[in-house]
Amino acid sequence: MTPEERIDRIRSDHWIAFDRATIVLNRLTSLMEMPQQSRMPGLMVYGSSGIGKTMIAKRMASKYPTQYNAELGITKTP
Repeated sequence: MTPEERIDRIRSDHWIAFDRATIVLNRLTSLMEMPQQSRMPGLMVYGSSGIGKTMIAKRMASKYPTQYNAELGITKTP
């Protein structure tokens, strides 16, 4: 890698898997892959600052990107 590429890589976010985060990701993935129902179950993730909640959300957003339908005016996850 060039020095600039190395610097960019160092400055970017990196996923560091740890047991609790993996459990939450697996649960969220199973919820996303459930067949649609009128009352879908959910999951609330809470905890102290700096424990990875935002990184879990970013990881899920990259795995399940949303798509905006301008004609209908809705955002949908495939």
